[in-house]
Amino acid sequence: MCIRDRSGSAWLRATCGGTAVTAAEILNAHPSVVRARPITTIPLVKTTVPPGPNDQYYNVTAQYYVHYNYPFVDTINVWPVWCGTDPLQQEYFGRGVEISLLDDGIQGDHPEIDHAYIFRKDTDFVDGDNDGSPANFQDNHGTEMAGIIVARQNNGIGIAGIAPAAEIFSTRVLGAASDPQILSDALEHESSTVDLIVSGFVPGGNYVDISELVADSLDKMADKKDTAIAYPAGDAGGVARNDYDRLSSHRHTIATAAFMSQTEEGCAIIATAPGFEMGTTDRTGEDGDSDEDYMFEFGGTSAANACTAGVLALMKDARPDLGWRDYQEILLLAGV
Repeated sequence: MCIRDRSGSAWLRATCGGTAVTAAEILNAHPSVVRARPITTIPLVKTTVPPGPNDQYYNVTAQYYVHYNYPFVDTINVWPVWCGTDPLQQEYFGRGVEISLLDDGIQGDHPEIDHAYIFRKDTDFVDGDNDGSPANFQDNHGTEMAGIIVARQNNGIGIAGIAPAAEIFSTRVLGAASDPQILSDALEHESSTVDLIVSGFVPGGNYVDISELVADSLDKMADKKDTAIAYPAGDAGGVARNDYDRLSSHRHTIATAAFMSQTEEGCAIIATAPGFEMGTTDRTGEDGDSDEDYMFEFGGTSAANACTAGVLALMKDARPDLGWRDYQEILLLAGV
């Protein structure tokens, strides 16, 4: 059968036991044929997928961002990494990876976070002490970031973190985000001791001055250790560009954009991840952004950046020898 489409191309169906590949070879040998290309089908193979973690919100919309089959949205599809469906049958959960979260503090004794929390490494660059917990009632962002990255798996409550075996601690800087010296000191303090630095915010205040000074600190970090820097690309879409920010566009950072968010445009973006109505941990009791110990409307490029941070921790677990250039190349090739 021959069907001609609007472009003038002819579509032929192989018959009489022939295959599309054989038919294309015969047609390509004819002097009147410009090109023949076989179109084949791949039979579907039914596979059995083991059940996921038993966490309360894992199999509902709240954690759509970790699944592979959520409609209309590109998600992380982390399940094959957890259950060992790669050729080596290895399972990765972020083991041996230390993460410093630059934000407004983390509730380290949250039941979803306490297993992974390194209290002894907390630093508060705002108040000048070693208490990295939230200081004010509105300091909820860091706890929400941390849940996406390391929330405990298979405890029957809450959510499942992307890298639940990784360790995390708080480097509290938010509240002084307009002070470039604090940000610079925080980066230089952590750079030689951790595997991954995650920023939960884009600095405000004097944007240019902040970027200049902190970019100098990033330059100094490059030769210390192959620490990956995960950084949100910014939510001022239509107003600002991330490639005008020396932090987003610095060679040492991994800038993450968010799906369905007002992400700043620009060529600095290396990764893209979900960033709307995400379920994550919230501060417990009367504190937090919700009446529960979880919140379900977390979003923006910082939320997407938490997803990237979790993926980076899984990568480091699988390949401890990776350097910051490797992280960037793999993310670009994988299209995360």
